[in-house]
Amino acid sequence: NKGCVLSHINPLAMTREKGLPMPYSLFTFIPAFWGSGASVLLLAAFHSSETLISTMQPFSVELLVELIQRYKINVLSLAPAQLYLFLNSPISNAADKSTIKVVLTVGSMITQQVRDKFKEILPGRFLKIMYGLTEIQLTSMLPGDSIDGLTVGKILPNNEIKIVNADGEALELGQIGEICGKSESRFSGYFENGEATRACTTSDGFLKTGDLGYIDENGNV
Repeated sequence: NKGCVLSHINPLAMTREKGLPMPYSLFTFIPAFWGSGASVLLLAAFHSSETLISTMQPFSVELLVELIQRYKINVLSLAPAQLYLFLNSPISNAADKSTIKVVLTVGSMITQQVRDKFKEILPGRFLKIMYGLTEIQLTSMLPGDSIDGLTVGKILPNNEIKIVNADGEALELGQIGEICGKSESRFSGYFENGEATRACTTSDGFLKTGDLGYIDENGNV
């Protein structure tokens, strides 16, 4: 387990991101002790046109479909595993999903199989794939961008990303290395664990994610 210390700057920085339908009703099962869950819960306070629907009940496709139809939800925030179950369930496939406009997901790799299934089950809708950690949110695929391949979209405003080799040297576009990010919304450190905080931070203030990736010629990660 890790205790990340986040300042108020972290969720406030996320309010700048555009691209969601307005007004919108948003639902999530993601727990508030994840960065993605906390941001969704906190952001409701900054959008007068947003209706946030949450539940203490555990995830199930049946409950999700019931809530979508009861509250006419148009934005879903789901963990990748929840998204996979939703897209592959006969229950959701047979249900009316016409109110859904955007699905947000973050937390692990979204495979091409899941991306293809999304286009089959929710044609014309937007899959908004985000990449980051509780420590730092780095990229987002805004609605309308291609969801093919394994891209996680463009670097968010007020963020920097560099790809480095094993020696910490910056690599060129298209070269695979460790993803490192810097942002005003970066976490303040691990709670009472300065050693771990120092170990994951470079001398020039970048967070070492431990993930491998590259930036393509279009600026997608």
